[in-house]
Amino acid sequence: MHLLFIFLFHSLISTGISIAEPTDSIPDSFHLLSAYPETYLFAETPAFDQSGGHIQGIQLHHSSQDTIVYLSGSSSHVAYMAKAHLQGGTSRILSIDTLLMAPYRHAGGFQIFQDHLAVGIEDNHLRNSSKVLVYELSKSADPWKLPAFTLERSGPFERSTAGAVGITSHQGSVLLVVADWDARNLDFYAISENDFRLRSAAFQPIATVKIAQLPRQDWSDPAWHSYQNLNLVSEDETLYLVGFAKTSENRQVADIFSIEIGEKENWVSPDFKLVSSHSSGLPEKIDSFPQQSVTLKKLGSKAFIPSLEADFKAAGGLHYQNDKLAILSAPYQLDSSAGVNIFHTKQSMHSEALPKEWQLSVAFYAKEAHQAAAADSLYVYAINNTQIGQYERKSGKLQKLIDVPGSIHLNSGFFYKGYLYMAHSNYPQKPDRSDIRSFDPISGDLYTVVEFGETDGSLTWVVRHQGHWWGMFAHYKENNAASYLVKWDADWQEISRFRFPKEVIEQLGSMSVSGGVPYEDGFLVTGHDERELFYIRIPEKGSTLEYVDTYPAPFTGQGIASDPLTGGLVGIDRKAKKVMFATAEPK
Repeated sequence: MHLLFIFLFHSLISTGISIAEPTDSIPDSFHLLSAYPETYLFAETPAFDQSGGHIQGIQLHHSSQDTIVYLSGSSSHVAYMAKAHLQGGTSRILSIDTLLMAPYRHAGGFQIFQDHLAVGIEDNHLRNSSKVLVYELSKSADPWKLPAFTLERSGPFERSTAGAVGITSHQGSVLLVVADWDARNLDFYAISENDFRLRSAAFQPIATVKIAQLPRQDWSDPAWHSYQNLNLVSEDETLYLVGFAKTSENRQVADIFSIEIGEKENWVSPDFKLVSSHSSGLPEKIDSFPQQSVTLKKLGSKAFIPSLEADFKAAGGLHYQNDKLAILSAPYQLDSSAGVNIFHTKQSMHSEALPKEWQLSVAFYAKEAHQAAAADSLYVYAINNTQIGQYERKSGKLQKLIDVPGSIHLNSGFFYKGYLYMAHSNYPQKPDRSDIRSFDPISGDLYTVVEFGETDGSLTWVVRHQGHWWGMFAHYKENNAASYLVKWDADWQEISRFRFPKEVIEQLGSMSVSGGVPYEDGFLVTGHDERELFYIRIPEKGSTLEYVDTYPAPFTGQGIASDPLTGGLVGIDRKAKKVMFATAEPK
């Protein structure tokens, strides 16, 4: 069996690189997830013995008109599965069922795929055996009585465990990933979708990944955590793995990886005794299998701020349905003071009605607020000519001041896949020279993404829109009508350029267009000083952008960016040295 998964990655190296064109939405949706959850407090929690364990995994499942969460758990004597109904900010426990008894008392991280639930249950005392069980939720009133598929693993200490399990379908196969103790190794299993549906065969091993041996030079950062939960998600030709953990610095993080499974390499033996079975057939002992190559690459990491005692070290999970991504978290115990968290994707600024104005929601002092501001879910970044100030969104406290070596005139900030991109030029020097810089908030690394050399105008802002990078090159004074917007291909070669309409140029005085963000089928752009936004559209024909409207705004021109939490905007008041958040007031 041959499985091919195309790896899409974000590569940032030295001068002159290109960035791969995206062909999917999952990494983008992942980075747009809000860091703050929608919460559901446990109501009327039943009395049962939770001692000796805790909740281990969480998954969302839609049943007819109801929204249901399943919660796996461990205790001193039994592995269990709780089922709860979410409604109106509460999580009401419907049932708590025993999966297996001791020694298989530890039901770990799990995943739901369609109407099937895959979970690993292990002997967490001796740590030398486990069972991976796949249940069919819709088959009967008691889905836990007989699993559809079983993998029995036994032998070496900790290597035979199954602390986290993921399941999904991809290109005609159903795939399982099983992580052992502290997720030191990943074992992959596969079955054809037809055999899975008919229960006419058992899962077969296809690959083992020893995490300590993986090369990490192409990763967004080298960290691999002791993931409590690992979930798979597939989109088109790409397979992803998302892991949930609490780091040694007490950060609650989800990490996203791409997976490429290649050709068969050689026959190998499992690291433990392995028996695979299905409900319609006899158990099969597997002594060897054709190992396939696996490439695992980290695409990004995102921090979250759970509430109601939810914790990724207890339980985290992923839900992906109808192209919508969500992250879930649960607390250690079913307790009336705790509850379920769901982190949703904040959509970018797409409203049915265009705004009549952008109203100030939050503002605070930031010394570096001279050229632009940008934000992710945790921090806001104030940008001056040569520095970036990283501030906490909630408190407004300065966390870090980053000097950008060799910079003369940083102009804007735009987040893409976790990286902060900044337009940079040598303004006011002549001749004009421009480049794009990038900052990784996790590692603290700075990069020059591309150097354009001598340019026709000074680069003032750069964004990504409709699958392409766009950049604004400014001219000033009597020549400001020559300012233009460029659309680039993946190799930073110009595809087209557009001039600005007279309705915008006439309002700029001697200055130019200082900031811009993607909006609807065009852009919202700012001037240099005035508190207003211009909505311009990309024309179907011709090379002049179409003017749509002008909206009042709290920002005094300069660089603006989209706010991933509210779907609004973030900008600056240069004179007051403030970063400012604004939301749209519809007509």
